[in-house]
Amino acid sequence: MKSVLPLFVAVAMLFSVGCSMEAPDDGVQVKVVDTLTEAEADALQEQLEGVGSGISSTSSMMVNGKYTFNFSPVEDVQAFSDSITFAKVVSVNDRVIEISVKSE
Repeated sequence: MKSVLPLFVAVAMLFSVGCSMEAPDDGVQVKVVDTLTEAEADALQEQLEGVGSGISSTSSMMVNGKYTFNFSPVEDVQAFSDSITFAKVVSVNDRVIEISVKSE
């Protein structure tokens, strides 16, 4: 029987290194405070991509059903935030925008 230790170490490294996503220097990070399904996240990403003009790079990450999206380039974070009319903007801090998409 082969040892599972190498696999365990690889997974542990992935979670310690690969699961953090910082806001891009030339863009914006949108963190969703609600838990979403994959289909909801895909639809939300499409809506968010439509907010900024000239966005050429997008990435996303999901941890425990909560999604984080990065978009770049985004020159004016506040204008991007103000254009989010389909969700509640919870906070804007530097290049990070937190939103809620589910009504209470």
